[in-house]
Amino acid sequence: MAQSSLKLAREEYNRRRTEAGGQSKQHALSMRAGAENNSETKKAADPGGKLSVAEILTRCRDAGFPDKYLTTGAVIDFGPSSCHVAAMQLLEELRAEHDLIDQMLDSFRTAVSQFVGAQSGPQDLVRFVRFFRVYADQFHHSREEQVLFATLANQLHLPGDHGPIAVLTDDHRQFKAWLDQIEQLVAKQPLPPTDQIRLRTTTEQYIAAMQHHIDAENSVLFVEGEICLQDAGIPELPSRSLTADEQQVRLLAEELLQRYPPTPNVEVIRGDGCVMCPVYQKTCDGYEREWSKASRWGHAEDDDPFSDG
Repeated sequence: MAQSSLKLAREEYNRRRTEAGGQSKQHALSMRAGAENNSETKKAADPGGKLSVAEILTRCRDAGFPDKYLTTGAVIDFGPSSCHVAAMQLLEELRAEHDLIDQMLDSFRTAVSQFVGAQSGPQDLVRFVRFFRVYADQFHHSREEQVLFATLANQLHLPGDHGPIAVLTDDHRQFKAWLDQIEQLVAKQPLPPTDQIRLRTTTEQYIAAMQHHIDAENSVLFVEGEICLQDAGIPELPSRSLTADEQQVRLLAEELLQRYPPTPNVEVIRGDGCVMCPVYQKTCDGYEREWSKASRWGHAEDDDPFSDG
């Protein structure tokens, strides 16, 4: 492999190590070998633009990219020649559930606003709370904790008492506490002005925290967790179908979304990576440090495949 190709590979590898915390979900899953619009990189890997996927993979390996960074949900993209390794099914299910939960959170904001403004009664707020209890917690969060988190902690020996797993598990407990408070406020009839303010405040805390939580899982824990699992020879994790009650709540969500169009809070800054987490460098130092022995970005310099040492 030409020295220029090795240099490009080294630069791309180092860039990904330093910028991993700011990658979007798409790029965190894609791990592209070379910038998408960098014609020099494409030319170095595929001068004639006619290489097969296998030939591109071979050239990337020859340039020094370890196999573990060219698989596990990787996309090698040089124009029409591309390859995608399917992600773990359980994680794909959890991401899809996140999409629905995220929409329901913004729809919940709309419903609370209408309730406080006396444009609707409390019945639908009760239905929202039921959705978050049954679908988001009983179905979604329980599979995260009992399957994904448990496997990472018990089989891969990643820390469960601190770091990402502990933070996200604590979030689940806090979400339940906020739902308890919201449920108690909704049950009050009529709702005094002071409690109307409390309802708005508590609801917004719940929504914002849940959405930050979703972003953290999608962009960090699911991505890095999948790499760790597949490196350990665990290609898939068990899941389960919705119960009859959970399915009923899932269908109810579609009705509520139609009735209360989602209203995003444009003042809340959302993004991917550990640096966007509200507890980053407070109760968690980020997966690179917390999972330093497992993280592809946290290994020592003497483990760098491009190191001259």
